[in-house]
Order: sequence, then C-alpha cells, then structure tokens
Amino acid sequence: MPNPRIGSLPPADRAAIFEAAQKLKLNPYELGGFLSLESGTNMDPNIWGGEGGKHYGMIQFGPGERAKYLNPSRIGKYTRAEQMPSAVQFLLDRGYKPGMGIERAYATVLGGNPNVSLGKEDSFGTSVSSAAKRFRQGGDLYENARRVLGDLPSFGAKAEVPNQQTNANAETTPFKVKPFDFNEALNETISKNLIASTAVKTDAPNEYLQASSLLQLASELEDSEDPRNQDAAEIYRSQAMSAMVKTTPMKDPIDLVNSYLNVAKAEQGYNQAASDLEQLVNNMRQGNLAQNAGKNIETAAKPSQGVAYTGVSITNPNDTGGKGMDFVIEGGKRGAKFVAPFQAEVLKVVKDPREFNLEKGATTRGYGNNVELRFKTPQGKVVDTLIAHFDELNQDLKPGDVINPGTYIGTQGRTGSTTGAHISMDFFNPGSTSADAEVMKIKDLIRDRIGKGLPIFG
Repeated sequence: MPNPRIGSLPPADRAAIFEAAQKLKLNPYELGGFLSLESGTNMDPNIWGGEGGKHYGMIQFGPGERAKYLNPSRIGKYTRAEQMPSAVQFLLDRGYKPGMGIERAYATVLGGNPNVSLGKEDSFGTSVSSAAKRFRQGGDLYENARRVLGDLPSFGAKAEVPNQQTNANAETTPFKVKPFDFNEALNETISKNLIASTAVKTDAPNEYLQASSLLQLASELEDSEDPRNQDAAEIYRSQAMSAMVKTTPMKDPIDLVNSYLNVAKAEQGYNQAASDLEQLVNNMRQGNLAQNAGKNIETAAKPSQGVAYTGVSITNPNDTGGKGMDFVIEGGKRGAKFVAPFQAEVLKVVKDPREFNLEKGATTRGYGNNVELRFKTPQGKVVDTLIAHFDELNQDLKPGDVINPGTYIGTQGRTGSTTGAHISMDFFNPGSTSADAEVMKIKDLIRDRIGKGLPIFG
C-alpha cells in the first residue's frame, strides 16, 4: 500500500483547514476545493480578487467583512491557520449550520446566506451549481485539495472529538503518521524505471514486451482496494522480473545508487514532515479534548512538569513593570485554545469582553476576560498568576477548582487593551499585586521555557 500523502501546505495550515471542515461538518477535500476556487490552487490567504479587486483572502472577504472578521494589521501577512477561524465564523454568522453541505457553504459566500438559489451567479458568471461539481470527488478542485492537503485521518467531515466517556484512552493514544516504507518506495522507483525503459523499445524482444505488460498489470492490481489482488500482483511482478533477467544486461550501478539516494532523501523529508504534523495534530487534539470535557483533562506531562506550547513567540518579555510577559501561541492565531500550563487552584474568573484596540488609538487599559491561578513550583514556592485577553473562557471554571496541566482555559484573543491577539501572564506573591525577586526569577524561567516550546517545569 502507498505511504500516506503529507501534502504541500505547512502542517499548521493543513491542520487548520481539516479542523474547519470538522467544525462545519464538511468533507475536508470539498472544503479545500471551495477554497481553491476562491483563493487559488494553494489557497492563498493574502490574494486579492473579485469584482474590482476589492475582495481578499481564502473566502474573498469584502470590505465590510474584512473590517469585522480580519485584523487590519495582518492584511497581506495572514497565514491560512490564522485566517481559517475567521472564515468559519463568517459562515456561521451568516446562517450556515454544520452539516448543511458544501453547496450551502458556498452559497453563503457567494450570495450572503445559505438559502440563496443554487443557480445564483456571481459577477464572473459562477453559480453554486456549476462550481459544486468541481468541489466533489472527481472534480478538478477536489483533486487539487487532495494533493495540497494530503492525508490526515484524524480529521475530516465524519470525525468526532472523543471524550472521556466514549474513549478513555484518547489522551494516551497519540496520532501517528504511517512510517515511511523504504523498501516499498525503492521498489516502486526501480519498477517505474523498468517500465519506462521497456515501453520505449519499439523493437524490443518478446521478453521486454511481456515484462512491461506484467509490470503494468501488477501496478494496476496494487492500486486497487481489493486485498485479494495483492497476491496476484506479486505473481505478475515476479514473472516480469524473470522475463527481464533473460534479456536485460546488468543495470548501470550509478543509476541504482541514484535511485537509492533519491528514496533516502524522500524518506528524510517525509519523516520530518510527519513528525511536525504529528506534534501539531496531537496538540490540537489535546485542546479539543480539554474543551469538550471542560476541565481536569491531563496531558502526558506530569503535574510537576507542566505543558509545552507550539508556535510560540514572546512579544513582550517584561510587561507590567517586569512582573509579566506577553506571548502568542500557534503563530498568533486568534481563537487558538490555551490550556493550563501547570497544576493550579482557580482564584478568580473575570468576564470582561470589551476590546480596546491600542493600534486604533484606544487609551483605556484592561485585562479583558481573564483568570487568576495559584500554583506551586517543584521547589515549593507558591505564586499567583493572572492570565488575560481571552476571547472566550471555559464556562465550567470557577473559583476553588483545582485544575491539572492541560485543562482548557480559553481562546487566545483581543479582549482588554491589545494590539493583537495574544496571551498575557503576570506573576505576583500570593494575595498581592507585587512580586519579589524570587517570583521574578520564576517568571523569567517560565517565559524562557514557554519561548523554547518546553514543559514549564521539565
């Protein structure tokens, strides 16, 4: 069987599109086909188009939609992972309900709501009905999406986020990409070369023609989904090799070495991409599990270690007079799920959804939606921390809860005074608004480990 396709987009972008398909209950490749039509074969998040070139991004946001759903400072700089949550929110706000299907999703973008006529055309004469044929299996945009997105079995239109009741092993069974099969890949490369070399011989002896036909039959049988065909394919391939041996001189060793080196290079690239994808998917899966269960969802990290975050950038290492820090997770994606970095007691849960966008001249200061936690370091030092600027908070959190590392806290956002979606953490002595030298050192340690993607107290 062939190795899984990794796809050509960055892992974070691919995972965001699969996650969006899951939320909308769409076939991910149909969604990818839809995005390919709107923003090009690579689903460019920064493309301008539409009538007059006034529309932008993966679903071609109009001027009004850009003002509502996108960050002006990110125009021209968006990643797909950053923009997909806005595209999902636009569809939901306009009346699309998960499970309506790709035609109604595209109708929402093309006509402003999911119930418009499927024959309605845009300024370029494209209708939902005509476009949908290209989104579905067999259509050119569907196939483009399969190539660009690759395989991701853990996500998709029918995937369900497991919970503690339905899957007790969900937290301990990580997503794994199928290992690269070096022997199979090398055999496939050599076989293709043999087929090509015999196919061009118009004056080839009968053995060449027989071998070429047998290899072609073997390849067709191997591509079928019927396991019974695999034995026949092996027989055909063995017969083909026997026929080739009778008439084929020794293969140039340089060609064989080059084939070997090319497959080895492919294996290295595959393994790196697979590793990146596994890490990203497992982190995202943990976030989904935590949100679904509400609280007390543990990661693989021990409570004494805390958790690690991906896509981190420290944006302000010494905020609040040195007592705090600002950082982003998952590349700054608004809506990224933030989980508790360590075991802690919940002291306060403050709901303040107001936004004060400093880049637009706002002067009001505030933390927005925030939580206060009390934790203890492995050395026994007790510290309070205020974590702020969430768009949404875990509704099940309440003062007095003792939460474990990995418990869902909220989504990275822009409530309070900000210049962009981020997480803010300030550290204090217990019950105080001041921080002594030891607390400041603990803050610096946590900042450095978060920035390096390491467990907090590993």
